Amino acid sequence: NHTQAIQSVKDMGVRCERLFEVVYKLTPVMINAWGPDGNLMLWNPACEETLGYTISEVMGLSDVHAVLYCGKDAQRSREHVKEANGKLEKFCVRIKDGSCRQQLWANHKTKSGVIVGFGLDIDRQEKAYEQLQESIQTLKEANSELEQFAYIASHDLQEPLRKILVNADRMKRSWDAFQVAANAGDEDTAGRMLKRIDSALDIVSSAAERNSALVHDMLMLSRAMSHDIIPVVVSLEVILQRCIDAVGEKVLALNASITLNPSPMPEVFACADDVFRIFLNVLSNALKFTIDGRKPAISITARSLTTQTVEVVVCDNGAGFPSSRNEEIFLPLKRAHTR
Repeated sequence: NHTQAIQSVKDMGVRCERLFEVVYKLTPVMINAWGPDGNLMLWNPACEETLGYTISEVMGLSDVHAVLYCGKDAQRSREHVKEANGKLEKFCVRIKDGSCRQQLWANHKTKSGVIVGFGLDIDRQEKAYEQLQESIQTLKEANSELEQFAYIASHDLQEPLRKILVNADRMKRSWDAFQVAANAGDEDTAGRMLKRIDSALDIVSSAAERNSALVHDMLMLSRAMSHDIIPVVVSLEVILQRCIDAVGEKVLALNASITLNPSPMPEVFACADDVFRIFLNVLSNALKFTIDGRKPAISITARSLTTQTVEVVVCDNGAGFPSSRNEEIFLPLKRAHTR
C-alpha cells in the first residue's frame, strides 16, 4: 500500500546515507564538496590524512585555493571547480607541512548546484615514473656509448691496421724486387726498392703508434666512464697549476701565455683526477691547434653561478672549430683537425 511504499523509500534513503557515510569515511579517494556560493562544505578523512588539514582548519581559511595549491595551480583550481566538467586534471598541491605533491582532481556538479570533487594522490607514482625515465635515459646513454665503442673498434682501430697490412705487403714486394735487382747487379733499381721499403716502414711505424694511442685512449675513456666518482672539495687553482706545469715545455717552445682570473681560483666539489684530465686535454688542444705566426694566448676564467655551480670558461686565439660541430667534437676520439 501507499504507506508501505513511503516507508520503503525512507528505509532505502537511510541505507543509502549509511552507505555513503561508510564510503565517505573509508575510501582512500579524497572527496570534498563546494556549495553554490563557492564555499567548501565537505572534507572527508582521506583529505585530512593526505593533505594534513582538518575540516575545521580548512573551513577557517579565507582562500582555500591560495593555501592548498602551488603557484599558478591556485587559479587553475578555482577555474576547475567552477567549470565542474568531470575532467581529470593534475595539480601541484601544497600539504600542511609545506611540501608539494602531485594529485589528480575531477569535479562534478549535482542537480542541487553542489560541486563534488574527487582526488587521487599520485605523487609516489609520479616520482617512480621520473626515476623510470632517468633509468631509461641512463640506459640510452649506455647504449650510445657502446655504439660509439663499436664504431671505434670497427673503423678507427681498423684504419691503422689496414695501413700496416698494405704497407707490409708493399715491403714484401719491394724486398723481392730488391733481391732480384741486387742479384742482377741493378744498383739503381735496388736503391729505389730500399727507399720504398724505408717509406713503408715509416708508414707502418706511424700507423702502429696511432693504433697504440687509440687503444690507450679507449682504455682511459673506459676507466673514466666506469670508475666510481667520489667528489671532494678541491682547489681549481691547484689543479690548473698542475695542468700548466704539465704543458710547460710546450708553453715555452711556443712562447705562449696562460692567465687565470680570478687568482686564486675558487674551490669546487668534484673528482680531482677527472677535473685534471679535462683541463689538461683542453690546454693541450689549445697549444696544439694554433695559427702560424700568432703567439698563443689562453685565458681561464671562473665565476660562481649559484651556491652549487661554478662556471669555468677557457678561451684561446687558436684555430678553433665550426660551431656546427659543437656536439660532434666532444664524442670519443672525434677530431676537428687532421694534425
